Amino acid sequence: MPFDVMVLDISMPDLNGLQVAESLRREGCSGRIVFLSMYNKESFIFRALEAGALGYVSKSAPSDEVLRAVRWAHQGRIYLSPDSSTHIVAEY
Repeated sequence: MPFDVMVLDISMPDLNGLQVAESLRREGCSGRIVFLSMYNKESFIFRALEAGALGYVSKSAPSDEVLRAVRWAHQGRIYLSPDSSTHIVAEY
């Protein structure tokens, strides 16, 4: 099923969002992925990026930030919410 941008959550029934993203990449899917998640730990953010995600946004983010992440992903740009960026920089 072709798509431009898919928004996934880490926690989903049956498969989790990371498994879905990894499966899509293995199948050669060219659609872009943004994660919208309550998990803001570095390990989840890194795994999402490794799975091919172009965006990671906290569920507590305002709707305009979610839209920004989707638009950036559609353009092939990486978007990390400020909360996520802070965690990534601290880990680095």
